[in-house]
Amino acid sequence: MNLVVGTAGHVDHGKSSLVLALTGTDPDRLAEEKRRGMTIELGFAAWTLPSGGRVGVVDVPGHQRFVRTMVAGAQGIDLVLLVVAADEGVMPQTREHLAICGLLGARHGVVALTKRDLVDDDVLTLARAEVEEVIAASPLRGAPLVACSSLTGEGLDELGRTVEAALARAPARVDRGRPRLFVDRAFALPGFGPIVTGTLETGALHAGEEVSVLPAGLRARIRGLERHGERLERADPGGRTAVNLAGVERAQLGRGMALVLPAAMAPTQRLDTWLEALDDAPAGIRHNATVAVHLGTAEVAARVWLLDGAEIEPGGSGDAQLQLEAPLVAAPGDRLVVRRLSPQATLGGGVVLDAAPRRHRRRDPRVVEALGRLRSGGLRALLLELLSRQRLGSEPAVLARTAGAGRREVDAELAGLGDELVRLGRRLLARSRWEELRAASTAAIAAYHDAEPLRPGMPREEWRSRLRIPGPLSADVVHRLRGEGVLEEADGCLALPGRGRSVSDSARRAADAVLALLAERGLDPPTMAELRAAGLTPQLLRLLLDDGRAVRLSTDVVLAGIVFAGLRERVEEHLRAHGEATVAQIRDAVGATRRVVVPLLETLDASRVTVRVGDLRRLRSR
Repeated sequence: MNLVVGTAGHVDHGKSSLVLALTGTDPDRLAEEKRRGMTIELGFAAWTLPSGGRVGVVDVPGHQRFVRTMVAGAQGIDLVLLVVAADEGVMPQTREHLAICGLLGARHGVVALTKRDLVDDDVLTLARAEVEEVIAASPLRGAPLVACSSLTGEGLDELGRTVEAALARAPARVDRGRPRLFVDRAFALPGFGPIVTGTLETGALHAGEEVSVLPAGLRARIRGLERHGERLERADPGGRTAVNLAGVERAQLGRGMALVLPAAMAPTQRLDTWLEALDDAPAGIRHNATVAVHLGTAEVAARVWLLDGAEIEPGGSGDAQLQLEAPLVAAPGDRLVVRRLSPQATLGGGVVLDAAPRRHRRRDPRVVEALGRLRSGGLRALLLELLSRQRLGSEPAVLARTAGAGRREVDAELAGLGDELVRLGRRLLARSRWEELRAASTAAIAAYHDAEPLRPGMPREEWRSRLRIPGPLSADVVHRLRGEGVLEEADGCLALPGRGRSVSDSARRAADAVLALLAERGLDPPTMAELRAAGLTPQLLRLLLDDGRAVRLSTDVVLAGIVFAGLRERVEEHLRAHGEATVAQIRDAVGATRRVVVPLLETLDASRVTVRVGDLRRLRSR
């Protein structure tokens, strides 16, 4: 059975003694615990239930000074074993532990009324009534109560049957393909090396695979897996698991860290949350206050940024962004506990809505609306929210890592979004972002048409640069825009349908006049001043160059296309005949001036027709 039972209750109510009586394992392993007769650290045991199934047991400290340790042990449990001594009844830590279990999402529990041998039936009846009244106002309302004695063994068999029945009603652990193990203990054994333990959730681990240790950013390999003393090749989610690691040192590991698959999750120092303050909290959760946040087995100080109002009063709730002082590993849906730093007390808790949010402004209705969608819409709403933030969308693998979810469930949720998404190759865009990109593209190309009416369209590279679209993605964007009939493409230029190469009659006449002048002057081309006087404009020049009817050799030398072609042919003939030639020799051979020959040869060099070797030119083909 991949299930975990966690104890809870006031100090000296017999939690550890009960675990020892039920499992045969003393959870108090430290010498100081033996000396003081009080649990200080988390204890662990395996319990064989009446049916023969085995579950893990986490025993927590009951003293007020060790509540932080108790919170670390309470995460990930499937059933709360609330321990109340029949001779003392409900005590302060009974109530606080019960509240913490509720904040962490516990909904299944059994109450053990211990020390039955110390009270008579009347006192036992009063204790039972008191406990029933307290749990009636908690998420464990209706939990069965079993009176028992760790000393005499009375009621232990009944307790085992009752726990087993309650566990049968607990929901099965879900394998989301994204394993995470919060470390609650780290140690080393001779011959094995470092070992970490914790409750494995939302995915399986396999012997031999590589894992990341976050937030430390370490890489390790799983040497071995063990559960209840049994070595495993695969550990499924839900049970307490020991992981023997290679590639790291024991000193690098500690409580609060998490084992995940490489690139599956990322540490965060900011959380969007929905917080609830306990009804009997000693104070509210105030804006800009510094609190202790307990998530998984980690404890991190954080500043509370309430998104509306100055305080979440006891019994109230609200949206808040937590700015963490140190990174931790969180995912949407994680439960957390918020405690006051001094004097220490539990204020409330909540759930993570977004583990990778932007910094929010207070009292922004759009932020509140978005967080409301995350509360009600779950992972699907989160994926759409993440995509809506990205101008150019994201790939599913990146979305899964940001959302802290498994790839399989992310793919399933994305498929359910349907028309709300647009696919561009491997990337996905929120439809609203695609419509923005499409509008920006048409606006940019329309502006280009207005500025350059004589050109066929906007060069694709200029469009890509202006809209800041990466090269590989630009082809996918153009392909979809063409498919939607938004634009046309020819010769590397993008144009709106019906636009581009709009040449008026006056422009055609000016072009003809300029070409006639270029042809007439031949190898003694007119200067740019003369061409402008003849009616040449920058737009008209680009039109002639694009059409090949003119060739620009330098800023002041433009030849008619037919003149350039003849000049190039004569240069090639001369070099084929003589092998190589200087500028002066080529000048004499073609009958042109240095004003034309020098930029001509530079143009031919750039076109890879000729190559310069010192002061000589040769055909590149030679």
